[in-house]
Amino acid sequence: MWPMGGRRLRRRARPFEKLLVVFGIGFAACLAAAPARAFDLPALLMPDLAAVDWMGGADTFAGVDVTDSALFSYGGFTLAPGGRDHDGWRFRLYAGVGHYTYRSSVESVAGLIEFDRRADVLQAEALVGWQASVGAMTAKLFAGVAYEEQVIAPADPENPIAGEHVGAKAAVETWFDLAPWAWLSADASYATTLDAYSGAVKLGLNPHAAISFGPEGSVFGNREFDAHRLGAFARWHCGGCDVTISGGVAGNYDEETGGYGALAFYRRF
Repeated sequence: MWPMGGRRLRRRARPFEKLLVVFGIGFAACLAAAPARAFDLPALLMPDLAAVDWMGGADTFAGVDVTDSALFSYGGFTLAPGGRDHDGWRFRLYAGVGHYTYRSSVESVAGLIEFDRRADVLQAEALVGWQASVGAMTAKLFAGVAYEEQVIAPADPENPIAGEHVGAKAAVETWFDLAPWAWLSADASYATTLDAYSGAVKLGLNPHAAISFGPEGSVFGNREFDAHRLGAFARWHCGGCDVTISGGVAGNYDEETGGYGALAFYRRF
């Protein structure tokens, strides 16, 4: 994720406290209702790669996210050897571009001068993962390499997140069918690039096979900012496509609030 609040952080963010609160609630709910299942550990650690159908299925995704101080677009795909509906390996490529602004200040002979700086952001990820289903719960675990570049203008020598950064990333995504008409998802990730973290929870209701809606909440940030969101989403299911619209209230460490909006597209092949 990336800065959404428009202000520089004056203290170090505390990612793990908020990440555990958001993700822990959803993940614990999934585990509490999931029956025990025996896993074939040798097959998991040493799969028969020659027998894998490497073009068994794929998911593509894209979207745009906007606030009063930021705009970001992204896209990517996940390859599912052996088929999307089967447990096993997952391979994901992701890329995103956008920009945000934040308020900055400098000392001068005339006093303190405040002005806006703009940061252009480029992100890319290559992740390898595994999907496992346990009763009504489906979990995906990913690990891989993440890249992020932030070009700030006017240049900000005091901003440690400017420039290029490469590191490792880990992510977990869970989905739990609460009932034929309700589901819960809980996702979390952490990357050593800028100590970036994110956590998100959605509770979806399905009054109709083609429609889902419900509340959502998230936290995200890195070593220089800390933000959170609370809102709602609506999702339209159309054959192999899903279109999701979401919006609500966004805040940051300064307790400043504003709005956010997002549009996401998902396609299965």
